[in-house]
Formats: sequence, C-alpha cells, structure tokens
Amino acid sequence: MPYDSAILWVNGRPGSGKTVLSAIAIEHLQRQQGKVPVAYFYCDSGDIQKKSTLNIYGSILSQLVAQMPSIPPSILEAYARAKKYGR
Repeated sequence: MPYDSAILWVNGRPGSGKTVLSAIAIEHLQRQQGKVPVAYFYCDSGDIQKKSTLNIYGSILSQLVAQMPSIPPSILEAYARAKKYGR
C-alpha cells in the first residue's frame, strides 16, 4: 500500500482494545523515523471537543507540519488568516 494514501480507521465497542492496538501501530510507525510521516487522533464519544471535525483536522495537520523541515507558506498564510479572525 502506498504511504500517500495509507489510513487506518479502527472502530469497535468500548474496551475491545482499539486504543492498545492503535498505540502499538503508532509506536511501530514512529520507529520508522524519516520513512513515513505519522499523525493520529483518538476520538472520544464523551468529549465534544474530540468530535469536532475542525479539531480532528487541526490536530492531524499540526502533527504533520511538525514533522516537516519547514512550514509551507500556504500553511503560514492560513494560520495568519485564522488568527486574524480569532480562530
């Protein structure tokens, strides 16, 4: 599977081991330092903040940007616009 389209979505009942499985997969990918960017987000049905699409995308984006050697100008421009309007 090419890394540019690799997504792992884990869904299941509470207590079925989703978090443990995800943590193991994330740790494995992070050990592959430099080979593939890794970003993740744990959704929590009891936490309104973690259900927000904006928060999910923002968290994933910030993790991916943190792994880049420099921040792309388009990201800096979007950040400046969002900050200007209090977002």
